[in-house]
Amino acid sequence: MKFKSTNPGNRENSKMRIALNCSVISILTIIVIVLFTRLIIGPIFEAVVNSLYRGWGSKIEYAIALIAILFILILYILVRALIYIYRDSKKRNMSPVLWVAICILFPYLLGFLVYFLVRDPMPLKCPECQSVVSKEDKFCQQCGFKLGIACQKCGGALLSGAKFCRNCGTQLEA
Repeated sequence: MKFKSTNPGNRENSKMRIALNCSVISILTIIVIVLFTRLIIGPIFEAVVNSLYRGWGSKIEYAIALIAILFILILYILVRALIYIYRDSKKRNMSPVLWVAICILFPYLLGFLVYFLVRDPMPLKCPECQSVVSKEDKFCQQCGFKLGIACQKCGGALLSGAKFCRNCGTQLEA
């Protein structure tokens, strides 16, 4: 049987670690994109400027710098979106590698659209032991925790404050 820690400090430490991991990933992504742009795309832009536009100088350099900055920004947004798809699909018990590959391979961001249209709902968790439960479960299969209010006669799920069962019509006690 699993015991849930009641120490709120553990949750705060966990949130701090997650925030730190996100910021480290963001910084590393920016570094990779800048290095990629500087080492691969930079020489190409420089060759174009030197060979075609010798007399224009600073105007072309500003235009190329703006294009490079926009390219870096778009690439950064796409990488962050792929990281989100990976983490979200993992939380939903879907194949994260498959969905990232679909998002990369489908053109014009159609992969992202397909993911958001067909993704599974978030799995429900037992408030007591944090194991995964289905919507129809009345009790947790791991710890026996009562998950919702049920009708005494038919066992149907009840909304809080209901006076009658919506499945069988039985009057409920206050």
